[in-house]
Amino acid sequence: MKFQRTLLVASLVAAMSVAACGKKEETTKDERAAAQANAAVDQAASAAEMAGKAAATAASAAAEKAAAAAERAKSTMKDAAADGKAAMQEAAAEGKAAANTALQKAEAAAKRAQEAAASK
Repeated sequence: MKFQRTLLVASLVAAMSVAACGKKEETTKDERAAAQANAAVDQAASAAEMAGKAAATAASAAAEKAAAAAERAKSTMKDAAADGKAAMQEAAAEGKAAANTALQKAEAAAKRAQEAAASK
């Protein structure tokens, strides 16, 4: 009977030791898994933050480029309008000069016609 009690006590101690060891390892594994999960979450948050900053920087650069392009287009339109106005004024002046020349030629031809008619 004493042997059975000793054997029972020894088995209980062994069972408790095995159970305690298993729980301790599981706790350690759980802690490691939790730490890895936390690290993964931190990395994901950091990556998302960096991606957001990169997107904001890219959008800002694109907006600046678009504004510069719009300003260049505005300047080009002003230059084109000024060139068009100058060309129109030049064409009007040339047309006026051509009209004056044609009028002078017509007056000279009319005068010659009068002189020719008067001499007959």
